[in-house]
Amino acid sequence: MRCFRRILGVSYRDHRTNTSVIQEVTEKAGSFERLLEKARRRKLQWFGHVTRRPGTLAHSIMHGSVEGTRKRGRPKTNWLGDIQRWTGKKITECIRLADDRAGWKREVNAAKCPNGFTTMGVT
Repeated sequence: MRCFRRILGVSYRDHRTNTSVIQEVTEKAGSFERLLEKARRRKLQWFGHVTRRPGTLAHSIMHGSVEGTRKRGRPKTNWLGDIQRWTGKKITECIRLADDRAGWKREVNAAKCPNGFTTMGVT
């Protein structure tokens, strides 16, 4: 946001919301993909790629499990948890969907974005 404000010459003292700054950038430069959205999309794409390649080290690491228990406290987030949260489906269903490249691509584009943003620009 600081870069956008600097490019547009908008100071924080102007009391403009981030949404209005983003809308002005979109009007002048067209739609863009936000950094967190791009990271989410790439992570989903990588999951599909790795899932379709059984027998590789990446597949074994992503779909494997470790013996033992974790420490007390809040559970750590993990790749499969993110995939499940973003798609709204169980991991077994995501693995089945990822086998179909075109279907998984549609799923990646339809996945829920953090902070309520769509894949391109503002909702």
